[in-house]
Formats: sequence, structure tokens, C-alpha cells
Amino acid sequence: MSDRVAAGVAALSSIAILVYACATPPTTTNPSPATQPVAQAQSGGPGGPRVPLTDSARRVRDSLNSARRDSGYASFRKYMDYVFAYAGTYSLERELKPAPLGSLQTGDVFIKGGFPGHAVLVADTAENAQTGEKRFLLVQSYMPAQEMHVLKNPAAGDGSPWYPAAFDGELVTPEWTFAAGSLRR
Repeated sequence: MSDRVAAGVAALSSIAILVYACATPPTTTNPSPATQPVAQAQSGGPGGPRVPLTDSARRVRDSLNSARRDSGYASFRKYMDYVFAYAGTYSLERELKPAPLGSLQTGDVFIKGGFPGHAVLVADTAENAQTGEKRFLLVQSYMPAQEMHVLKNPAAGDGSPWYPAAFDGELVTPEWTFAAGSLRR
């Protein structure tokens, strides 16, 4: 198994967990600023500006603090419940970096963040040595993250699962359409 396939499988597992996690949207209520905990801003560093924690960030922080004190399964399960509740396609789309179609590679993700959202993973890429044509293979799962399956290319008349890498605009899969610019890495 090549390193790229292994990386793709690892990314696929992460995507499957995150796809499962998007079942519960984050809460939007926040306590008053006077009583809200604060954390240092990423750009501020030590002594930099402090910003209020969101409700979901505070819950994850509290869960992490609890897990540090207790390394048992119950604590781990509580932490994972928070991860599943607050991580999904909505946050993943914002955390991954946009990638140009011309640099598509195994492990990349086409994603539509939201409630519901969806993500498909580039499981493999191939290039015809004679013509230089590039193609890619997509896989997906649903909630809860169960078995991954290869997507059939609906535009291929022969039922092929391979998608041409040279396409403009939307990526059309059997069940979802991804807008131009939805490729992430």
C-alpha cells in the first residue's frame, strides 16, 4: 500500500467520523460577555488580545480538562460525544484549505458544509501515460459513519466510477452536487 493510499484511508476515516458528527448543530446561545470565559486570540500569542470563547468551544475545553484528570473510558467517551456534537462538515469546510482543481490528489475532499452538509473523499487518482488524461475516484459514507463506498460517475455512460479531473464548474455525484471551489485539502 503506497503512502498516498494510506494517507487517503486515514483521511477517509477522519471524514467518516466528521460526517457522523454533523448530526447535531452547535448551539447559538451565548452567556453575557461579563460572565463569559476568555481565551487568547491565535494571532495575539501570550499577552495578546483575549477573545470570548463560544459556547461550543467552552464545552470542548471543559471536556478536555475533565479528560486530563481522568484517563478512563467514560471520560474518553464524554470527550468524543462533544467532538461528535460540534464537529462536522460545517466546521470542517472552514478548517480545510481550498485547493485548485489542477492540483487534485488522493486525500483531497469535495465538501459542502452545513446542516445537512456532505463530503466526498478523493480515494485515488490515475493518469494515462500516453494521453496525460487525469481521473479520480470518489468515496463517501453517511451517518453514522459506517462503510465507505465508491461513487459511480453519473456522467459516464459505461457506469465507470472514474471522474475526469478536467472539468469546470460543479462536480455532480449520484446524490450531491458540489459547487465550483468546493475542493479542500
